[in-house]
Amino acid sequence: MSAGGSAWTEATWQVRDAAMVPCTAGIPVRELTDYDGSSTDAVKVGTIKRAKGLEFKQVLLPWISERLMSPAITGAAWTDSQIERDERDRRELFVGVTRARDGVLVGWFAAQGATA
Repeated sequence: MSAGGSAWTEATWQVRDAAMVPCTAGIPVRELTDYDGSSTDAVKVGTIKRAKGLEFKQVLLPWISERLMSPAITGAAWTDSQIERDERDRRELFVGVTRARDGVLVGWFAAQGATA
């Protein structure tokens, strides 16, 4: 999360950024904040928290941290709060993945300074 920002603010810009991609290709988009459950051909874009309880044919999770995609590794340098945050984030990732009925695509990014 960026310094001085809130989780809500960060999630908002990520949703808007994700919505811009299909929009620029002429694909209709509906943000989950405006989705009422009615059938639509629009791509639905929103946060994992907003999608909780909903089901989608396909799910794309574009910005997943590498640390959530790796086995849980902890060491002496890890604080209890870091471990708890990772556990919470993995549970949220599970919610996102299980929203998909037919398929899920996960995009992840490496920590700054990490090598592939």
